[in-house]
Amino acid sequence: MRPVAVDRLRRLGRPPLRDDTELMLPEALGALQPSALSCSRYFVERMFRDRWQIELTLFDLDRVGAGMARYTIRTANHSFEFVALSNPPVEGGRSGRVLDGERDMNAALYEGVATDSQIETMRREMPKIYAGRAEGDTVIWCRSNRSMRVFEHVVERLASGNQPDPTRIAETGYLMRNVGIEGNGIYGTSAFATYDAGHPLAYPYMAQMLAGYMMREFSFDLAEHLARVSSSEAVPLGREFKRFIGLGNGSAIGLVFFVYNRPAFIGRWIEMRERLLAASADLKLSGDDPRRTLLHALLLQAARFTAEDRISNTPAAIRKRRSEEIERLALRVASDADPVLHLAKLMDEAQVSVSREAAETLFSCAMELQPALRDEFLECFFVDEELAPSPTLMLSEIATLIEQHYAWALRLDTESADANHFVWYQSISNDEPRRGTRHDTPTSLNMLRNLPAGIKALLADIHAFGAGQSTAKFLLAYPHHRYLVQRLELLAAQRFHTPHCNPFARDFAALSLVRLVMVGFYGLEKPVDFLDRNSRGIMFHGAPARDELGGVLEPGWFYPFLPGASR
Repeated sequence: MRPVAVDRLRRLGRPPLRDDTELMLPEALGALQPSALSCSRYFVERMFRDRWQIELTLFDLDRVGAGMARYTIRTANHSFEFVALSNPPVEGGRSGRVLDGERDMNAALYEGVATDSQIETMRREMPKIYAGRAEGDTVIWCRSNRSMRVFEHVVERLASGNQPDPTRIAETGYLMRNVGIEGNGIYGTSAFATYDAGHPLAYPYMAQMLAGYMMREFSFDLAEHLARVSSSEAVPLGREFKRFIGLGNGSAIGLVFFVYNRPAFIGRWIEMRERLLAASADLKLSGDDPRRTLLHALLLQAARFTAEDRISNTPAAIRKRRSEEIERLALRVASDADPVLHLAKLMDEAQVSVSREAAETLFSCAMELQPALRDEFLECFFVDEELAPSPTLMLSEIATLIEQHYAWALRLDTESADANHFVWYQSISNDEPRRGTRHDTPTSLNMLRNLPAGIKALLADIHAFGAGQSTAKFLLAYPHHRYLVQRLELLAAQRFHTPHCNPFARDFAALSLVRLVMVGFYGLEKPVDFLDRNSRGIMFHGAPARDELGGVLEPGWFYPFLPGASR
């Protein structure tokens, strides 16, 4: 396991441009765009950089798409196998619920070559969901369903010897949608902490990204297979379409638990991102600097990508305005008015002249100018998430920490009915996290800690007990404060760990934190929000297919244009 690398992180980059009072508001977190430090982007770029090879070694499917497919993934020093068990669609529609066991595809990623025993275990155990158990060397279990809107259209068009209708593809963006990628010990899968520094999946979420990429590859092979068995005139899916089509992915508001329960992890990732942004802002680009040319091209691509969006539920007028804002930023980069363009100045202007999302797009494009520094930052993406409270620490130090770094929590309303409007609970019917009003779920056990209220109570008890006492004596008298004291100590040197809001308040926008994880961290594009309950997006939008891995990854691959459109 990698050592904690916080000191190295802070030596590598400049201090963050923004502080936590600005960035940790829900509306700011929800506006973060995919960047060079988003999991799906750095996964694709590492595959290309390290010359991974992916080979289809078995494709034994019948005329309705039932059967098995096996893929070998080779890296410089490791090999893996992805095994997909395909089923024909089940009548009656689709559900995103975890406990719905019947899926169009169940699959697993294995270290080395999967044994017959491992595959049979997957076939038997995966439909049990939480009750299932994987065999050793199983890295990931995953499942997906075909898109009801576009999959059959693609098959029919390929069978007729034609490519799909780009408009139909643009309205969905995927052939299959992920309904579960589990690893890191879940169901008995391999623990990622055991990977050494040379392991190709040692970076956070690399294994999940590989499984997601392989589900996307299988969706192409499945559609082409079904077209071939229905017509001798069938053609393969065009390269442009394969790049544009991603993997559907979504999550409900249970991701809010991830944000609150892993603050050191979230804090490290945001600090990495902000330090990379600060280093990019420090660049001064002359007119003939290739990085300035690249930034201009990326912003133009982003503007067009935004204008061509047919998936997200952003109103057309807002989408048009955002595209125009990004295009104006591109023109500003190319303008002769600044013989030397100081990116910090442009970023400052953007924060007051364009929408938050357009400014964040500029920030993301600017971070693409620092690939080597990004890779160095990723080496620091390892954090100790456990810390026992120090018995010799004085309560006065805890009190000072609260007053200096948690003033936002002390200012929040935690007493009124509106401040306690919601309850976060575990659903019995589908065993997933949910949020309900106290009126609708009066007997539910609250599963999320009320940090703002807890911090207020802790500070009051410290003053009552005597700030000159040690935490050891205090926790003997107030043992219920142990978790919060431990959390405060663990995060004392971090600033980007906890959203500055009350997650129980009536006006808490839960999907802003879902988008933080899905869009900012995972790197999903074109998010679609549903009823304040879940959000969906497209993973690997623009990523080349496996037969292109030996080539060169084009800058801006993550902003694909509609297939068939002139560039």
